[in-house]
Amino acid sequence: MLVSLVMTLLLGGNNFITNVSSEETVTLTLTATDGGTINPSPGNYTYTIGTVVHITMTADEGWCIDHVKLNKVGEWWGCEWYYPLTFSEAWFTVDHNYTIHVHFHRLLASIGKTYSLPVANSPWMMIYTDQCIWWRGGLSILRFDLTKAMVNVSQALSSWRVAPETEPNGTGYHESFDIGLAYGGGYFWSSVGYREGEHTAYYLSRFDPTTHEYRLWNCSYLVNPRSMIFDGNDTIYIAVEQGIAKFSVSELSWKGRMNTYPYQGLVTILLMNDKIYFTGANVGGIGHIDLDGTNLGIYNATTPVTWRNSFYLTADENGVLWASTTSAVYRIHMIGKLVGTTIKEYDLSEDYNSSIQCGDGPYGLCFDDQGKLWVAGWYSHCIFCFDPETETYNGYDAGNPDGSNMPYYLVKDDINNIWGWGEGSVDMNLVELSLDINNDGTVNIVDIVAVGLAFDSTPQSPNWNKRCDLNYDSAVNIIDIVRVALHFDETYP
Repeated sequence: MLVSLVMTLLLGGNNFITNVSSEETVTLTLTATDGGTINPSPGNYTYTIGTVVHITMTADEGWCIDHVKLNKVGEWWGCEWYYPLTFSEAWFTVDHNYTIHVHFHRLLASIGKTYSLPVANSPWMMIYTDQCIWWRGGLSILRFDLTKAMVNVSQALSSWRVAPETEPNGTGYHESFDIGLAYGGGYFWSSVGYREGEHTAYYLSRFDPTTHEYRLWNCSYLVNPRSMIFDGNDTIYIAVEQGIAKFSVSELSWKGRMNTYPYQGLVTILLMNDKIYFTGANVGGIGHIDLDGTNLGIYNATTPVTWRNSFYLTADENGVLWASTTSAVYRIHMIGKLVGTTIKEYDLSEDYNSSIQCGDGPYGLCFDDQGKLWVAGWYSHCIFCFDPETETYNGYDAGNPDGSNMPYYLVKDDINNIWGWGEGSVDMNLVELSLDINNDGTVNIVDIVAVGLAFDSTPQSPNWNKRCDLNYDSAVNIIDIVRVALHFDETYP
């Protein structure tokens, strides 16, 4: 490779140029965004071929070095960091005409806190119920008890098996597709796959959270299962490769599959107003189909290629659909709102590394009690708060200074706290919005009064207010008042 570019973390060094004997000269162009300085400063420089140029990059306070890009005859090469750097340097041998661009990025403010857990899972979906957060990981289902987490996080996590290591009545071994999760009929429902050679068999698993027993059902069209939902009555709907499978909770039997061809590779499904809406890797927008399998259609964006890889789907309190889409190749990092029959796009790429291989995201979506949309940034290592009224957003650091936490899925609890976990992470993120009890954006005397009015109450009391039970212990007491007082005058997005 003709280019020698070495990034180090040295804290000093003087600029120098070492000349190598040659009569031919080349041009080195240096550029940089706002937010820092480079030395030599931006401009065009002429060097003899073989000259080694020492380049330093220093971010301003509150900024970091996001990435560096190099161009030679129209071909770009980039390097990026998984945690923020405020200083770096390179020794660069010029042997051609080059352009080097340094991109600085404003550091995001931190929000909330993290709880380190003794496992590293990749929850694709999470469910909140009865003061606990549940998700699938491997052959297990995991429970994070928020009541215990407020006292001792090491005692908050429990896990149980939902499937055996090998396929029932077979020889296949467990592989992936343990990502979907639904809660219905008092059970948790999820999927599991077993691979033998080139064949993979998929099963639906039912887990009893009381007895910790599980049971499996196989189905030939349960291929590549992903998200699943319970209709609140009797049916589990499961997104599969070529449609939506149906399973009866009362009869414990399969009820067929709705065909969504030509829309395949479904990822997320959402049930609303007797329709199922869906996204997917090959959908190209937000799909929809009636519960009887008719009226299949698609809502497109103004630029359909943007939504070729649509992922998570949610709805606000008025039933307006929102979705996320991403593509590392096309540098797409967007959320979209369904307006009529068209997806209105909102670009979040400003807070993503914009080099050639910038990674994926955003993914998970979750509305808070104020109607703000929280978005899991994943590869950006941050969580976004998007205001649908002003159509603006803020990005917040996920909490890990080393950048290892990558929020992937978000869920809201009963008291308006937003919880999230990232792929491969050991940290559970908490965006603690609950202290602002009346949702006016500030912790003030109104919130203290609210706790006072609910003081000494339990869920059976006439003055019970679940928003005032800030430590999830099913009682409003002095601990809750102290928590509000300690955060008095703080503001929230």
